[in-house]
Amino acid sequence: MPFPDFIAALFGAEETVNENTFEQNQALLTRFLQAQENTIIRIYVTASPGYGHQANTVNIMYSLITAGFNQNIQMIYDDAPTEPPTINKLATFIPGLDPNNPQPVVINANTTVSFISTTAFNANQQPLRTFGITGGYDNSADNLALKTNTSIFLKLQPYCWIPANALYINRGNPAEQVVIDLGQVDVLGNYIFTRQNYYLPLPQMSEADYLQFTNAAPTKVDPYNAILTANTAKKINMMPVYGIGDINGTIESLGSAPESVLFNLIASVAYTQEYSDVPYLKKGAVIVVIANVTQPCYDRLTALLDGLNGEVPKLNEYILNQDLKNRVDIINYDDPNFSQKLTQTGVSTDKILVIKMGGIPGPAFNYMYSKSTLPCVFEGKGTASLVLNLPVPYFNLTSANINRRYVYPTLPLQNIKLLQPETAASIEAKTCNTAVFKLKENFVTTNTNMIKGGVDDTALFSAGQLIWKAYSDMDPINIYLASLPNYFHTLQNDKLMNALLYMLIYTNAN
Repeated sequence: MPFPDFIAALFGAEETVNENTFEQNQALLTRFLQAQENTIIRIYVTASPGYGHQANTVNIMYSLITAGFNQNIQMIYDDAPTEPPTINKLATFIPGLDPNNPQPVVINANTTVSFISTTAFNANQQPLRTFGITGGYDNSADNLALKTNTSIFLKLQPYCWIPANALYINRGNPAEQVVIDLGQVDVLGNYIFTRQNYYLPLPQMSEADYLQFTNAAPTKVDPYNAILTANTAKKINMMPVYGIGDINGTIESLGSAPESVLFNLIASVAYTQEYSDVPYLKKGAVIVVIANVTQPCYDRLTALLDGLNGEVPKLNEYILNQDLKNRVDIINYDDPNFSQKLTQTGVSTDKILVIKMGGIPGPAFNYMYSKSTLPCVFEGKGTASLVLNLPVPYFNLTSANINRRYVYPTLPLQNIKLLQPETAASIEAKTCNTAVFKLKENFVTTNTNMIKGGVDDTALFSAGQLIWKAYSDMDPINIYLASLPNYFHTLQNDKLMNALLYMLIYTNAN
C-alpha cells in the first residue's frame, strides 16, 4: 500500500482516528518529527491580544516534543507593539527565557529553541524549512507557509476559535499554493474538528518552573504554596479566578464589572456553605484572584459587602442576613496577616478569603487550576483548552447565552456549522452556560431580581445551585462535567495529533 494510502487508511469514516491502529499513528508521526528534513522546524507566535494564542502555541511545542520531536526549533515571534510584548508573554510560559535578552533555551538534551523577531526574520533571507506550525492566527488572508518560508505549515487555532484551522502547502510557484480548510475535511469530521480540543498532560511544577516563578514574582511564591498546602490538606476549598481583569472598571470581553462577577462568585460560595447538603462544601473557601483587577473595583465590592451601597437596599438586606461582612475578607497576597487569615478560614465552615494575587507564570497558573476544589473560573479559549483536560468543575465566563455560542460542549461533538437548533446542545450544557452567563449580573440587576422574584432569580442562586450539583455524586451536572475530561483528555481525540496525521499525507506526496 502506498504511504499516503496507508496514512489515509488510519482514518475511519465516522471517527477521526482508528483506535486499533493508534500505535501505528504515533510511530508514523514520530518518524516524521525525527526525519533529517526536520532538523529545524519553525513555530510562529502571533501578537494577538491576551495570552491565549501564545499559550496554545507553546503547548503545541511541548506536545510535539512529547510526541517524539527531538531536534531544534526556530520560534518566530511577532514584535509588533502590544502590551505586554509577545516575547514577554512567551517568557511566562517558557522557563529560562529572558524577554530582555531572548537567547536560545535548552528544553532537553536534544531540543533547543531559538527566538527571532518578525522584524529580524524579514530583514534577512531565511533558508527554506520543511515544517512550520502555530497555535493561533486570526488573519485568514495570510499564507503562513510563505510568511515563514516553509514547505508545509499547519495553522491550528485555540479550542473553538472562529477563524479557520488550515494547512498551507508551498510548492514554490505562487500559482500552485495550496490552502486546505481543515474544517472542511471529511476524515477530520468537518465542523467537529473545529470543536475538538488538545490533549494536555496534567500540570506539574518542576524545579525549573519554581525557579521561573521565583525570578518573576518572588514575593508570591510563599503565599501560593501556603494556599496549595491548605487545599491539599483539605482544610479549605479553593477557587482560582482569571479572565476578569479590567480596563477603567470594565471587563472588555464580558462588558461587565469585575466587582459584579466577584460578588456573585463570593455569594454563590456562601450560599453553598450555608444551604448545601454536600459535606464537601461545608468548609472555608479561598478565592484566588489571578486576574489584574484595579483597586476601585475592589473598593466598590468592599462597600457593597459593608452594606454601604444605597442603590441596592434589597441586596443589602440579603448581605446583612447572610453576615457576609464578617464572613468575607479581601486581602493582598502580601498582607502581613495573610497566614493568620488563611488559618482562620481553614478552621471555619463558612468564611471566605479573597486573595488579590494578580498575575503568575503559566506553569504555576496551570498547576493551581489543576488543584482547584471549587469551580475554577476563566474566560478565554486558551484556559478552556487546559481545563477540559482536568478532572475539575469549572465556570467558563461568557458574554453570550444563545445556543450557537454555548461555551460548554455537548458530547458527542456535532458536525454543525452553527448550533442554532435548540436540540443541538444538551440540557446540562445549557444549564451550565446560563448559570455562568448570569455571573456578569450587576448589583442593581441583582437587587431588582430579588425584589421581583427573590433570591431564586439571581446570579448567585444559579451559580450556587451549579456548584451544589457539580459536587453531588450522580447528579446529571456532576456526571456531565466528569464526562468532559474523559473525552478530551485522550490522545485519540487530540486535535494536534489528528491534524499532523492528516498533514503527513501531503508531506509524503510532496
